[in-house]
Amino acid sequence: MLARWPLGWVALGTFLVALVLALGSLAAVLGWLGLLSRSAFHSSTGTVLDVVKLVLGAVAGVGALVGLVIAYRRQLVAETADDRERTRLFNERFNAAASQLGSDRAGVRQAGIYSMEGLADDWPAGRQKCVDVLCALARRGHVLEPAPDALIEDRLAWDDDRQFRHAIMRVVAAHLGPDAAVSWQGGTFDFTGALIDGGDLEGIELTGGELIFAGARFVADAPLVLRGSRIVKGLLDVRNAVFESGGLDLSKVAVGPDATVNFSDARFENGCLDLRTTAIEGRCYLCRATLNGTEFKLEEADLRGSIDFRDARLVDGLMRFAGARVESGRFRFGGARFEGTTLDFSEARIDGAFDFGTATPAAPPTGVILPSAVMQEADTEMIDS
Repeated sequence: MLARWPLGWVALGTFLVALVLALGSLAAVLGWLGLLSRSAFHSSTGTVLDVVKLVLGAVAGVGALVGLVIAYRRQLVAETADDRERTRLFNERFNAAASQLGSDRAGVRQAGIYSMEGLADDWPAGRQKCVDVLCALARRGHVLEPAPDALIEDRLAWDDDRQFRHAIMRVVAAHLGPDAAVSWQGGTFDFTGALIDGGDLEGIELTGGELIFAGARFVADAPLVLRGSRIVKGLLDVRNAVFESGGLDLSKVAVGPDATVNFSDARFENGCLDLRTTAIEGRCYLCRATLNGTEFKLEEADLRGSIDFRDARLVDGLMRFAGARVESGRFRFGGARFEGTTLDFSEARIDGAFDFGTATPAAPPTGVILPSAVMQEADTEMIDS
């Protein structure tokens, strides 16, 4: 507020206030010393000189205070001007990077990615805006890979576009890694509806924020790789995604107690979901998901978190739990329909009994293979009942 006032008014106002305070303080001191009476002033020359010294000291103090306020006000004005200049420069860089990203030349678009990355590093206040632009370009409408006998121009255009999208993911991964020079943690990385034909996010960390692939289409043979990543706190959102032929590599991923992985309403029509040696302590939702032809690899996984299959439709496919540590009480199968998918727990280390939501809780649904020891306990429970 002080930086917006005219300098003259600031100086005059400061002088008057300081003068009033100084004179008031001086009068109080003199009164306390008993020097305001006429007889006190005539008592000696030294007394008069002392009073003069006090007055001059007060005036000098007022002048010094005015000088300090004026200097402070000039500093505020200079800082405000600097902030405006920085903002103007950031906006100019943003517009220049956006122009590069909108170019019809592949090389210029690629350069635009790194221009926008550099701006996001230098501009914390505008970082999310830069990230939003990059993610929007990665999720824009794309066509599938052309047939082998397609025109060379079509195949080159598709390859340029694919390399462009993968470069954006690599930039995001570089700033979510544990050794990132400039961290983008806490942001929202929205790839909603994107065409995922591979990509490398290996070894990232989420300590907050969201990584979103809701409604994405996973195609091609190469999976999206998040192998070895740590989701400490935050959300990996894959709701309503469709796995047509691609996959998602979540092997060796650690999902912390405060983190969530959400596959609710996803359709697994083909491909593979790799969760080998993954440790899940948080929440993993597959509510209303449809499994029809996809393989889930969960060998050696540590599943101590909440695994929610409520109302899922398990039509076809295979889930392997060999060597996995399973806390069965954390699995929720209420309303799930077992229509052909095989859940192979035969070599898993199971703690407790599953509740599959069936009429006979001790009897597993068709397609669920439990360890022999667990099956014997189940048979004993059925006989006893």
